[in-house]
Amino acid sequence: MRSDRSPDSRDDAQAITTVYLDTSFFVWLEKATEEEADAVIADLNRLRIRHVVSHAILFELARHYGDDAREKRMLDRVERLPEPLPIPSSASWLLLRAEGDARRKLADFMCDADEQIARATAHGHAAERLTPQEGREWALQHGVPADALEPDSRDHPHWRNQFEQLTKMFAGIREMLQGDDSPEARGLLELLARVDEMTLRPPEEDPAQLQAMAQSILASPVLSGVRNERAMQASVTGNDRRILDVVTKSSPVAKVANALRDAGHMHVFLEHRERIDFLHLDHGRLNQVLDDAKHELRRAGVEHRCFAASSLADVVVKIEAVAVKVVAAFHC
Repeated sequence: MRSDRSPDSRDDAQAITTVYLDTSFFVWLEKATEEEADAVIADLNRLRIRHVVSHAILFELARHYGDDAREKRMLDRVERLPEPLPIPSSASWLLLRAEGDARRKLADFMCDADEQIARATAHGHAAERLTPQEGREWALQHGVPADALEPDSRDHPHWRNQFEQLTKMFAGIREMLQGDDSPEARGLLELLARVDEMTLRPPEEDPAQLQAMAQSILASPVLSGVRNERAMQASVTGNDRRILDVVTKSSPVAKVANALRDAGHMHVFLEHRERIDFLHLDHGRLNQVLDDAKHELRRAGVEHRCFAASSLADVVVKIEAVAVKVVAAFHC
């Protein structure tokens, strides 16, 4: 069911509902008895409900590893569901088919990456919430030399070193994307090419031309997606003091990382809401969406397409209930 158009306009052959299922669904699916799993899988197939396999889902599930048999059981059950919608097109459950030592190393890598990403993101959001004076103090505490914070200090060795590190990172990204012909990879490579073109221009270049290039970079769909994701992160963590506490190391990063992963799922749904009908959230996140008029999902007017569930079987019940609500809204 496409929730952005009347269900009466659908052909039966197209009557499929796409649901972004929370990672809890897949955990429940793995832990369910054969009878419970069979019933839910049969219901989802009967209702023609396909799930979304995203990098955000794979990233979160890859962090946890119990044993090969349990994970294989979950993946085998997932394969019995209708074919998923991959976002991006390269996302695949095959990532979790690794076994033994290779799978443990993947889990360790994902856990470490999750913590590092959460810390870096927390620093970015904390910086946005600081006053200029607080920002200066924060920069000094984190190793930025005082003279690098003075006006006209763009050529300071500290900033040159930061630029060199970014250049190396961009080179690594380009190498990683070689041979990837997906739209996402092409968009990122195009953005990096624009950045290269601008940074290699001589200082005496016409300012108007440089400004036009900068505006072209800022208009990139890749950066637009980044801005939208940061807005979603701000919605989820807006009143959470732990963002600042992580920066000062007075709070563990785990709970902030969890909130940022939730924001990642919401972002995927919002960016692809033309293709995804419903979003499965936990009860806390759903209440946050419904209670905060400034939440990005509320601002987009898609809160009625979100639901929470308490168990594996309840997921099917809630999908049917939210679908009925959406259909009824079309006839009001």
